[in-house]
Amino acid sequence: MSQQYDVNIKVLDDKHDNNKIILDILREEYKLERDRTRQIENKGKIFLTLMMGFATFVTPYIPLKEIVEILYSNNCLKVSISILGILIILGAVCCFGIAFKNLSRAISLKTSNRVDIKRITSDSNKTTEDPELQKKLTRHFVKILETNINYNNKTADDVKLGIKYLFGFFFLFACGIMLLKCIVL
Repeated sequence: MSQQYDVNIKVLDDKHDNNKIILDILREEYKLERDRTRQIENKGKIFLTLMMGFATFVTPYIPLKEIVEILYSNNCLKVSISILGILIILGAVCCFGIAFKNLSRAISLKTSNRVDIKRITSDSNKTTEDPELQKKLTRHFVKILETNINYNNKTADDVKLGIKYLFGFFFLFACGIMLLKCIVL
């Protein structure tokens, strides 16, 4: 998982002469943060697809008909173990729901903030060497970066939590099915 970034970007005061250098650094950071957004979303998509494929492939192996017959039988041991298997699978379904919610949030349609073209072009009569324009652009990029870093940190946390619950789903689902299959045999 990508590392967490702290929002610790400070706009320099008006007396600072290195705005062009700072602006170049902020532009590069903007590109890196945009790439980080793509990586987080791609990871969420991969795990969501893996989860759906696993559930689709393994669900037919749940011996529902046989379990219903066992539940109506007089064998208390088999009934108890069947109920335990069903509860384990229900736990897996809960993990599935939580993982799905978190991974879906990571790949939602919300995009991170982008550069405001209108704001930049409104100062088009100024050159990029103009210190005042550089200060405005610096502030603009800082604001965008702060928002995007916060968004990416939250999205990365959602993906991490989704992956944890995904592995819980895999484990519980496999254990529940194995237990139910053993009881039916």
